Amino acid sequence: DFLNELIGSYGGNNNEYQEMIMKSVCKIMPSYCSYTWESEYDSSACDVSSYELPCKGIAEGLNLSQKEYDGYFFSKEGILVAYDSKLGGQDYGLLIRKDYLDKYLLSNKLVLCWECTGEKRFIRQDEPLIASDWEGLFVLNNNTIEGEMELIPTDENVK
Repeated sequence: DFLNELIGSYGGNNNEYQEMIMKSVCKIMPSYCSYTWESEYDSSACDVSSYELPCKGIAEGLNLSQKEYDGYFFSKEGILVAYDSKLGGQDYGLLIRKDYLDKYLLSNKLVLCWECTGEKRFIRQDEPLIASDWEGLFVLNNNTIEGEMELIPTDENVK
C-alpha cells in the first residue's frame, strides 16, 4: 500500500473548506507481524503463546525458515537471523541480524525508518497536571540514526 500525504484541511474559525490533495510519497512495509496461538477473546486462556516474526517479505527475501522451535528463523546455512527476544526471556521485541537486514534493504532498494511517539506527564502535589505529547520519524542512513522528536502543539502547551 501507499503512504499518502494529505494536504489541506478545514481552515480557521470560518470552517472554510480547502480541497484535500492525495499524493503518493512512498511505499511502506511493516518489518514484522505478531503471532498469537491459543488466545481467547475474553483472556481466559492461561498459557497463550505469542511472538513477533519477520514479515513475509523479509522472511522470503532472506530465505528464512524455522527449525525445531517456533519463532526462531534461520538462514539456509543454519545461522540464526531473527527471533523475538521474548522467547529468550527478554523484552526487546523482534531482533534481526543487522548484516542480513542490511543485505535485504540494499537488494530491495529499501530504507529502514520508524515512527516514535511519547508523552511526558508531570504530577505535582496541589498543582495541575503538566502534559506534553511528542512524535518523531527516524531513518537509518549510513549506519547513523537521523531524526528527532518534536512537541505536538496543543492548546495547553502552545501559548
